[in-house]
Amino acid sequence: MAHEKELREIQALYDSGQSLAEYDVPSFRKLLEFDGHILAAELQKNGEFQFVTWFINHDRKQVCNGHYFKNFESAKEDFSWRAGLVEQDKIYNKEELTFLYNGLERLEYDGKICLTAEQYKSVRRLKEKIESVVPDVKDFDIEQDYINEDEIER
Repeated sequence: MAHEKELREIQALYDSGQSLAEYDVPSFRKLLEFDGHILAAELQKNGEFQFVTWFINHDRKQVCNGHYFKNFESAKEDFSWRAGLVEQDKIYNKEELTFLYNGLERLEYDGKICLTAEQYKSVRRLKEKIESVVPDVKDFDIEQDYINEDEIER
């Protein structure tokens, strides 16, 4: 559930947003637009907002490829990603974060590598950060075949 401050932000954006009737979706209002992408919201009958990110087609007459959200934060992240506002090479996806988490788990519990107290704390902090982004990361275990460094293709 959105916090009061976030609800005020959403309501202000919605109230000042332009209707998307020109794109044949009059129940939605545009919150943001960048580089051919739109973040829009619809106030539903139950008083809650539904959010969507769309691509505007080449002739600017229709929106398409909608990603729908109940959560404003998720919609903003999706908009930022789709519109190219975030450098995609600097973001880790769920699979990559899970792989990193598993590596940190092994590093933490391996016993073959001696960590200083500070390094151990850093490993724990990194794992906690990943857990906050991928809450179910502990449920995944990536199967890994361990190889010697000599076996890695260069």
